[in-house]
Amino acid sequence: MTKSPARKSPQTAAQDRDDRLRGWGNVLSLWRLCGSAACRRAHCCRGNGTARFKQNYPLLPEGVRAWFEGLGEAQKENYSFDQAIVWLDGLGLMDEFRNWCAAVEGESRLSRLPPP
Repeated sequence: MTKSPARKSPQTAAQDRDDRLRGWGNVLSLWRLCGSAACRRAHCCRGNGTARFKQNYPLLPEGVRAWFEGLGEAQKENYSFDQAIVWLDGLGLMDEFRNWCAAVEGESRLSRLPPP
């Protein structure tokens, strides 16, 4: 006898929003700023994505927030993702995002080094 694949129940709008914000929070490395040790250990959101996004987003560097908000503006203007990236790069906001990612990655690498 074979089992049929388990059906995933449809998500509510709130669950869908929570998942999307958790995903964007992970892209923005909000886990690095989170007060939850579980998120920092996992290097991703382990809590309520909506609540943690609202809590930690204001703690991001201003340029990273401008980058994210620029993505939203580009979406409203019906830019493709690639067009949005080119536009953000022209504004210097891609550098802001890259610098944040490099800083987070550098700190993550340092935290994995054995003690001297």
